[in-house]
Amino acid sequence: MSNNFAKIGGGLNLGSLGSDPINGNPGDFYYNTTFNKVRFFNGTVWKNVGSGSGSGSGVGINFTNNGDFEDGIVTPFVTYGNTPGSQPVNGSGGSPVSTLSVNSSNPLSGIYDGLFSKDNNNRQGEGFSIDVTIDNARNGQILEVDFDYKVGGGFATGPSSDLQVFIYDVTGSTLIPIDNPFIESAGVSHFRARFRATSSGLIYRLIFHIATSNTSAWTFEVDNVYLGTVQVQAVSSNADRQILDMISGGSGTVGSGTQFGTLTFTAKATARYKIIGEVGLGPNGGQNPYCQILEVSGNPVGNTQSNPQFAFAGSSPYRQSTNTFWYGDLTAGYTYQFNLQVYNFGGGLIVQDSRIWGEQIGPDQSPIGYSSKVYASQLISSGTRVTTTPSKIGEWRSQLRNGGGVTYTDTNGNPTIQPTVADGIAIYGNTSWGGSDPNNQPSRYEIFIGFNKVFRSIFYNGAARFKPVDGRPIQLATAAAQGHVEAYDPLTGVYSVAGYWGQFGTEATHYGGQDTASGSVATPFFDAFQHIGILSLEFHVDKLSRPLL
Repeated sequence: MSNNFAKIGGGLNLGSLGSDPINGNPGDFYYNTTFNKVRFFNGTVWKNVGSGSGSGSGVGINFTNNGDFEDGIVTPFVTYGNTPGSQPVNGSGGSPVSTLSVNSSNPLSGIYDGLFSKDNNNRQGEGFSIDVTIDNARNGQILEVDFDYKVGGGFATGPSSDLQVFIYDVTGSTLIPIDNPFIESAGVSHFRARFRATSSGLIYRLIFHIATSNTSAWTFEVDNVYLGTVQVQAVSSNADRQILDMISGGSGTVGSGTQFGTLTFTAKATARYKIIGEVGLGPNGGQNPYCQILEVSGNPVGNTQSNPQFAFAGSSPYRQSTNTFWYGDLTAGYTYQFNLQVYNFGGGLIVQDSRIWGEQIGPDQSPIGYSSKVYASQLISSGTRVTTTPSKIGEWRSQLRNGGGVTYTDTNGNPTIQPTVADGIAIYGNTSWGGSDPNNQPSRYEIFIGFNKVFRSIFYNGAARFKPVDGRPIQLATAAAQGHVEAYDPLTGVYSVAGYWGQFGTEATHYGGQDTASGSVATPFFDAFQHIGILSLEFHVDKLSRPLL
C-alpha cells in the first residue's frame, strides 16, 4: 500500500447534500441527493464521478472537453459576435447579445446541458464555439461532429436553419467544408456530420453560427458534443427493410392522380423510416408528370410530400426515376398504408412499371449501416476558387467560354451567383455560339470531389433546388443546343461540367435544360452528391423489365 494511504473495510458512507457546497478542497467527495450522483471537487468545479467530455453516439476518440456540460459551467465553450453573415468570420470575439448558459431543468442527458438563447431581434453573425485540439495522427483524416439537441421557440429548421454548424481551422485561419451544416429536425433530435482535417492543422473551432436574420426568439439546447474520429456505429442485424414491387412490367395510362400501388407496412422497430417510390415511364409519355406517396392510414399519422420528377419528352426512350417521397417516425407494431400516385397534366403518359418500398433509416436520414451524403456545393461554398486545376477538397474553378469555340478563360472573380448549400451551383447559358460568356457568369466548372468516387449529379430550374431539370445534351435544331456535358477523372478527383454545343457552329441560343413544365431553362443550378464513410453495404438484385438508361 502506498505511503499515507488508508485501507477501508466494510464500505464507506459519504455525506449527502442537495447541492454543491460553496467552498471545496481538491479531492472532496459527497453524494448529491438531487441528481443521485457522487460528485468531487477538482480544484475549480464540482464534477460527477465518471463524467467525461461527451460520449457521442458510437465508439471513437472524442477530443472535446466538457462536451456534456457536466462540469456545471459552459467553459471552454464561448459566445461570439462576428460581422453579420450567413457564414462566420472566425467564430470568436465581438460583443454578442445571445447567451450560452448551463441548464439543469430537464436536460437532454445527465445533470446539465448547454442552453443557447436568442432574443426577438436579428442576431445574424452571433453564436457559440469551442476550440478542439486533435492528435498529430489525425492530420488529413475524416473527423466527425456529433451532438444531441433540442430546439424551441421560433427556431427554423431545414436547409436554411437559423443555427448552422461550421468548422474553422485555427492554425490555417480558414473555414473547412463540412458535409451537412444544417439543423434538420424540430424538437429533440441528433446531429452528425463529417469533415476532413487539413494536413497540418491541429486546432479546430467547432462553431454554432446564427446564419439567418430571423427576428423570432428561440432556444437551442445542446449536449454530448463530440468532435473526434469517425465513430463505429452498432448496426442491428434486424434492420427493418421491407420491399414490395407493385407492378413489374405492367403498364397503364395516367390520368389526374392515378394510383399505381399500395404498400401496407408494419413497422418492426420504433424508429425513423423512409418510403421510396420508383416509376418507369414508357415511350410516348406525356409531359409534366409527378409522383407522390400519400400515407392514408396509420397511428401516429405522418405527412404528405409530393416531389416533381424530370420532364419526359414525348418520343423519349424508357427512363426511370427513383425518389424518396416520405420519411417520418413510425411505431413498432403499427401498420401503415402508403399509396403511390402518379399525376400527369399533359395527357398520354404511360407508366411502364412502378414499385414502392420502405426501410428503416438512421438519424441523418440515411439507411441503417450507410453514411450520410456530401454535396459538391457543401465542399465549395466555404472553399477556395482557384485558377488552376483544383487538387484538394474545397477547391473549385469557374470558367467562361470564349466566343466561337469551346475554349475557356477563368472568371475575373467569384461568380455573380455564388455557390451555396441551399441553392446549389448556378451555371449560365443562353449565349450564342459566336458570343463570349459575360464576365463572372461561368458556363463551366471544375470541382475537386475526391479520388475514385461514385456520385450522382442533378440539375434544378432555379434557386432553392426548385424543379428538377433534364440537363442531358440535346441538339434542338441547327440554331439551338441544350444541356450539359459532364466528366469525372477518378485519378485527379476532378468533376467538370460545361454547356453542350453541337456540331453546327450556328447556334444562336444555348439552354441549360428542360424542366417539368416543358420550359427551357437558361440558367439552371446543379449539384453532385456522394456517400462518404460507408460502414456497411447491402446489395439487392431486383428483376428488371427493361434496361436502365
